Amino acid sequence: MTVSRLKITYILYFLGLGFVFYLLHSSWSEVKSQVADFKIIYLVISTVAILMHTLIGCWLLKVLLNSYKVDIDYSQTCKVFYLSQLSKYLPGVIWGFAIQASMLNSEKVIKKVVFSNIRLMLFITVFSVFISAAFIASQYSIIVAFVLLIISFLSIYCLNQDVVLNIFFKPFQKFHSLLFLEKSRDHEIETKKLFLSCTTLYLTYLLTIASIVLAFYDVTLYEAIEIAVYHCIGWVAGILVFIVPAGMGVREIIFLALGSQLDNFTVEQVQSLAILTRFVQLAQDCLFSFVAMILVQAKILK
Repeated sequence: MTVSRLKITYILYFLGLGFVFYLLHSSWSEVKSQVADFKIIYLVISTVAILMHTLIGCWLLKVLLNSYKVDIDYSQTCKVFYLSQLSKYLPGVIWGFAIQASMLNSEKVIKKVVFSNIRLMLFITVFSVFISAAFIASQYSIIVAFVLLIISFLSIYCLNQDVVLNIFFKPFQKFHSLLFLEKSRDHEIETKKLFLSCTTLYLTYLLTIASIVLAFYDVTLYEAIEIAVYHCIGWVAGILVFIVPAGMGVREIIFLALGSQLDNFTVEQVQSLAILTRFVQLAQDCLFSFVAMILVQAKILK
């Protein structure tokens, strides 16, 4: 019997969702005790940080869409992005792309949306992996950390080059060629702006997670950042396993595996953080989508 990719997506999604609820059940007493005495100021900081993160991401997405001759400004990109945010939690993979494409008017728009998002994720994930690895390596060797830091920026530079993209997408040449031929030279991303945007995206994500940690636990800033770095690696893993919507379960598994190496946190506390960060980020996504809908209805966001 042949199992379709859609069925596999649903199976993996619900397995991941089941794992998240298993973590919630097994760490419920720890979660309950931390929620009862959280510090709201840090959650506000986290929300502002993730807002900055997504706004920068919208700028990068806009430039990428423009480079494929999609006529869209920054305000429209924000509208498209925030209104499609919650779709990433739905099984089926393509819902977010389909919603974004439905709000745009361009030839071959779905393919342009997909490819622009793929390039955006490439920039973010590659940079995040090497920078996170550099942070971890710095505890053992400054030289190795410095080399990884250089590689992170070099990788972003290479991914912004058409020659490298052609090599990277060679297995998907038929799909890629339809878009690559339509690329506009008028909207190429300047290297310094790309470096700055990737760096800021990474730092704002770290601040988002570190603030959530500080909201629920009395830890040092360094410990919160260390947890945030591990969480970032889990987030990247969730993106790479794109067949599982929102990295459901995948992010938590990787985070738990890395978090088990922390000396100052018990297994229950790491499980609690996995659950708390997941639900706080879900609440933030819901908040931004709701505000975006209000702004669209008020014709402030067009």
